[in-house]
Amino acid sequence: MEKGQQRMPTDPTSFLLKDLEHFGESFLRNEELGEKRLEFFITLVTAVAGGLVVLYTAKDSLVQHDQLPVVTSGALATLLLLGFITYARILHRNRVTDQYQDTLRYVRRKVLTLHPELESYIVPSRIRGGRWERFRGGLAETVGALNAILLFALLEFNNVGHSGALAAGFVALVAGWALAARRKKDQTFPAQYFRAGVGAVIMNPSGCVFAAERMSAPGSWQFPQGGLNEAETSRTALYREVFEETGIREGDLELIATAPEPLVYELPIEAQSHKTGRGQVQRWYLLRFKGSDETIRIDKKEFSAWEWRVFAEVVEQSVDFRKPVYRQLLNLFQEHVKVRSQ
Repeated sequence: MEKGQQRMPTDPTSFLLKDLEHFGESFLRNEELGEKRLEFFITLVTAVAGGLVVLYTAKDSLVQHDQLPVVTSGALATLLLLGFITYARILHRNRVTDQYQDTLRYVRRKVLTLHPELESYIVPSRIRGGRWERFRGGLAETVGALNAILLFALLEFNNVGHSGALAAGFVALVAGWALAARRKKDQTFPAQYFRAGVGAVIMNPSGCVFAAERMSAPGSWQFPQGGLNEAETSRTALYREVFEETGIREGDLELIATAPEPLVYELPIEAQSHKTGRGQVQRWYLLRFKGSDETIRIDKKEFSAWEWRVFAEVVEQSVDFRKPVYRQLLNLFQEHVKVRSQ
């Protein structure tokens, strides 16, 4: 079989496994991000508390004794503000974590429908707390409790009264835990799945690659790409999408290389829909253009211009969510294309 003519598998399992890999990595990164935010906040609270203790106990303090309550109130108010910000960001992180977990379960179910022989394989689930599940503290609950303590201390230093400060702290504690318990209801994605698709890196004889500027995002350049239609193979979708978006026919193209596995990108949530899903998992191909530039006719509904460009420029001028995929493509195809201007 000649170079570039190898047959790519069309089993949808490969797309689903790439989804699992992407969401598994995203889940772990999101978990680490939340833990780092909590650690930073606890470290900050501890440092400020230690500093206040030094100010109150030092014989030669830089702050006058009658100014200490003002300094203490200012420090507590600042910590409380940062605490509310940290709490809100961790709540968002928790929602995203829940969505990643739901999507991982969804993709696993899809894999099982294709491979029923895996029915006996069960991924261990997390241990549940039974009737005390709602009172199991997480990152958001921990920050909420710290905020309640800070609020109590702030009110105490401002002479609100012990009972009033205690009541306000308790209300803040209950509110923080209640909001954390409701997090799954606050936000949902419009679709769980990744749309299966194809992408084409088309190069001319000099090694420059075809790039088109999006009509909806001036200054943003991309390669031809698109989704698979029902019962359509990746190779059929490739030539159809290239023709629809560039006007280049299959006869003017030579297949040079294929990416060894599908590549994934996730759309920003505001760009997601039931049609697009959460993003795309795509098979990518490197093609050589053998025709004339005069035959190229871009889709004016999607693109405003096209150019032959060096690969690195397309990567840098693509939208952020496509950059990781384009960098992988650059590594895969760099021996064939012109990477940078001389």
